[in-house]
Amino acid sequence: MKVKDCKIDDEYLKVKPDDSLIMVKNRYCHFLVVMEGKKPIGIVTNNDIIRHVKSEDDYKRLKFKDIMSSPVVTVNEDEDIENVGKIMVERGFMSIPVVNKDGDFTGLITYFDYLGFLAEKLKSKK
Repeated sequence: MKVKDCKIDDEYLKVKPDDSLIMVKNRYCHFLVVMEGKKPIGIVTNNDIIRHVKSEDDYKRLKFKDIMSSPVVTVNEDEDIENVGKIMVERGFMSIPVVNKDGDFTGLITYFDYLGFLAEKLKSKK
C-alpha cells in the first residue's frame, strides 16, 4: 500500500511560520504542519505547544516558527507505507508530512494509519 492511499489532507493541518499560537488556543491538535507556500518547513505537535505555553501571554506572543521542529522529515506520497512505518518506529514519530515529487505538501500520515495497515495485513493472512 502506498502512502497516498491513506494520508490525511486537510487545510486544518496547515499553519504559517508567523501565525500566532492563539489561533489554535481552543482547538485540540495532534499535529500541525508549518508551511511556506506549498512546502512544509516544520511540524508542531500538541506536546510542543504544551511545553512552550505557560500563560495566556505565551499564546499571543509565540509564533509557530518559535516552537516548530525543523527541518521537517517528509516522505513521498508514492512511498510504501511499510517503509514509512519503519521510519516512524525508528525515529519515534507519530506523524510525517507527505510530499509529492515537487516537494509540495499533500497530506500527513500518522502512526494510526500505519497501525491500521498492519491490522489489515494481519487479517488478510488468516
